[in-house]
Amino acid sequence: MLVLAKTSGLRLAARLAPALFACACTGGGAGNPPTPAARSVAQSDLEIADLLYTDRARTPPGFYTEDAPSTGYTATFHIKNSDVALLAAPTDPTYELCSDDWNQALAWSETVAVAAPVYSDLTATDSNEHFFEFVRVPRSTTLGTERMRVYRCAFVDRVGADAGRSTGTEGHLNRRPVAASDLKWIVEYLWRFSSYNNVDNVVLKSAAIAGATSPTHELTLAALARGAGAAGCDRVRVFAWRYRADPASGELTSELSGLWNFDARNDSGSTQLCTP
Repeated sequence: MLVLAKTSGLRLAARLAPALFACACTGGGAGNPPTPAARSVAQSDLEIADLLYTDRARTPPGFYTEDAPSTGYTATFHIKNSDVALLAAPTDPTYELCSDDWNQALAWSETVAVAAPVYSDLTATDSNEHFFEFVRVPRSTTLGTERMRVYRCAFVDRVGADAGRSTGTEGHLNRRPVAASDLKWIVEYLWRFSSYNNVDNVVLKSAAIAGATSPTHELTLAALARGAGAAGCDRVRVFAWRYRADPASGELTSELSGLWNFDARNDSGSTQLCTP
């Protein structure tokens, strides 16, 4: 997955989001109405729907962000195992590479540049505690700048993850003890390259889960399925994307769970809830 940016702001391209989830509710006793699911966010349903229709704020305050490039289009992506070597089988998982050797990371960047239909020249490099970055400009007037990144293994190793799915094993955080700030960073950063960083999707909340047996961070998200509601309305699904880190091994795992659904519409710029 890559992230596209432009001077006027981020323009983010991602594949279509996978099917989401039905409402999770607890049934009441015979003759009693069902107990509604606990509400985990401050926004009302109307506010959630308006965020989705307007796309004015895809993430909440304090969420991980990056400055937009100063000029032109920029494609940002992490180099994967499939970018530098053939997979043993087409069904083998693809995952982002890591290295603590700057020269190895640069060599991978060069491999990707050489294999591309149009070669891209290295124009800048950067690094931080999380990744190495190699900025390249293709020898073409129709292509934008590329920012190729390689994780630092000392921070995270993504072996075991699979770019083809949204849940399950996500690799290992390698700093000890596992810090809540590191878990928050990787969860929010991975979201940037996911199918949920796309129009008709929004992050409502990003928070650590207090009292969990292992370090846990959760994103509460909402997704709009146009025309999927009753009587011509749109369906909004609110769901959680939860990451856990094993405190001893640093192994990361993630899971998705549905929270609640509701229907809404937007008529001539006015957001309304659809009554059941």
